[in-house]
Amino acid sequence: MVTAERNENIVEDRDLLSQRHRLVIKPVVSEFVEMQPDEKLSKIVGNATEIKVYPRRWLQLVLFIVFSTANNLQWYQYTIINNIVSRYYNVSSLAIDWTSMIFMVTYMVVIFPASYVTDRVGLRWTVVLASTLTCIGAWLKVLSASPDRFMVTFTGQILVAVAQVFILPVPGRLAAYWFGPKQIALATAFACAGTHIGFSICFPTVPVLVKNHDNIEDIGKDLYKVFWGIALCCSVIVVAIIFLFKDEPLLPPSDARALQKLHKERSPEGFWPPVKRTLCNIDFILLWNSYGIIMSVLGATNTVLNSLCLAHFKNGEQIAGNLGLSIVGTGGFGTVFLAMILDKTKAFRIIPIAIGSLALLTEVLFAISFSLEVQWMVVVTGMMLGTFLVGWASLGFEVCAETTYPEPVGTTVGILNISIQIYGTLMVLIVRRLIETYGDRAAHYCLSASLLIGTILIASTRGNFRRQNAERIAKYNPVALQEFPKPEKQ
Repeated sequence: MVTAERNENIVEDRDLLSQRHRLVIKPVVSEFVEMQPDEKLSKIVGNATEIKVYPRRWLQLVLFIVFSTANNLQWYQYTIINNIVSRYYNVSSLAIDWTSMIFMVTYMVVIFPASYVTDRVGLRWTVVLASTLTCIGAWLKVLSASPDRFMVTFTGQILVAVAQVFILPVPGRLAAYWFGPKQIALATAFACAGTHIGFSICFPTVPVLVKNHDNIEDIGKDLYKVFWGIALCCSVIVVAIIFLFKDEPLLPPSDARALQKLHKERSPEGFWPPVKRTLCNIDFILLWNSYGIIMSVLGATNTVLNSLCLAHFKNGEQIAGNLGLSIVGTGGFGTVFLAMILDKTKAFRIIPIAIGSLALLTEVLFAISFSLEVQWMVVVTGMMLGTFLVGWASLGFEVCAETTYPEPVGTTVGILNISIQIYGTLMVLIVRRLIETYGDRAAHYCLSASLLIGTILIASTRGNFRRQNAERIAKYNPVALQEFPKPEKQ
């Protein structure tokens, strides 16, 4: 270990920060040299900050997971019973597909104003606003249980979709604000779990609760019960968030977060300069395209599950629901497992390439199982596919945070998610047209080719992981955060 002198030094790291930003590094005096990094940081006196991880972080995480579940279970609630809802409202299958695609289109339209608002109001009010919009949208759907009110239910879906624009960047931000470096990938994975839990509830329960009755009025009664149940849950959740959800702790949980706060406080640039630097980052651009292409395969598969299963099996609605549950259920476990590996190995380059390759292999097996019309094989390969594709969601957030550090996580993840919406919308339209024109085999060819391209793109990145570099610097040179106010005891 290198012993530092007592005088302060100016350290410039152009890979870590942009050229115009500099960090003041507070060296460690010799009496602290033999201590562990956490001990050093806690014993530095004067203007240095403390690093502390609060137990409350788990409450924050649980609240967000529950809210995210309530929002995301509404994403595919119409498409998973496409044939039933299209008959009830007397609209086309494509119109029902738009109840899913509207989430992607809305994101592209709203993301930049939403990111600006999020940057201004903070984590707490972002989640409060999103939960309120979700609740209003859910109650609007209660009023739409009539065959002539498709536009009412579609308007409610738009409000839920707008709320999700505020949700998607939260997992990485929540993890960075509240969790230490050894738990940050795991926390991101758990925060993303709300999406998968929502899908897991939606896929098997909606086909069971809403039956394909001969009488249209009976379908309306089933939909009415579903709408009421979701609206009541959303109401309870929004009250809990208003009273219990907090912004961020008084003390940062990691050296990387401390450096990020220092960078923001000493260089209050506003919203657009970080956006411009992010868009000029070659590794981020490659990740952006790779992430969008790979995740669009998951979105398109979930959207057309009903059509895929009806083409090959009797009782296709229930089979599609169970298959959707298998995909996202195993994907949730896969996400946590990958996060644990990522936290231990920090292999941000190897793991994404491996996951992309395995997703391609399982998509090929998934297509073969449909061609053979073997139901158990479809379910097993679907579970394998879900493990890798769903796991990619939180993995992409972590790679994004590494490659764009120290830019604000909410902003960079927000830009990253635009790729899913653009590629996802195009993929659903293309796959739907291929199924209607050439059959589902052509759709599987398209999905497999997309996974191959996405894997090649992520393999082309240079592997410049800036957040890890920041942690290494801070480990031996604790940062003097002279502008931080002394925190009050809590």
